[in-house]
Formats: sequence, structure tokens, C-alpha cells
Amino acid sequence: MIAKSITVSGRVQGVGFRYFVRQQARWRGILGEVCNLPDGSVFIRAVAADEIMQAFIADIKRGPAFSQVERMEVQDLQDETDYKDFQITY
Repeated sequence: MIAKSITVSGRVQGVGFRYFVRQQARWRGILGEVCNLPDGSVFIRAVAADEIMQAFIADIKRGPAFSQVERMEVQDLQDETDYKDFQITY
């Protein structure tokens, strides 16, 4: 299992982006969380097997219909927080 933090910028707030991310994560069996940031970006922390994580990152780049991803910053995380599900946090 690997853990990643992903910060997504562009038109990603007010377009159902967090719900899309949660849906894709749950469909793929990924654990973690997603939240809006004050600067208008979205932050994701995810834990999954490497090949599943790569597919999830591709899903995020595509985004829901009304979103527009302009930039993604993906970083490895050392700790795999003990998530039990994938949640939208506030």
C-alpha cells in the first residue's frame, strides 16, 4: 500500500468535485479523505495499492463534467493513517 497527498487546482470547488473524488475512491476501494482548501483548491489524502492509485489519479485529472483541472501536485506520504473509509472532511 502507498499513501499520497494530492492537491488539485482549477475549477474544482462548487462543481461536485469532492463528491466525484469520494465516489471514484470508494468504487476503487481507496481509503482516505478529500476537502476544500481556502485558496480554492481541493486536497486529497489517499491510501491504495500502487496500480489502483495510478488509475485513481487519472480519474482525478479527468474530474466531473463541470470541473476543469489546471494543476495537480502529487506527493508521497510516509505515514498511512488508519482510515476505514473514504470521507469528505470539512
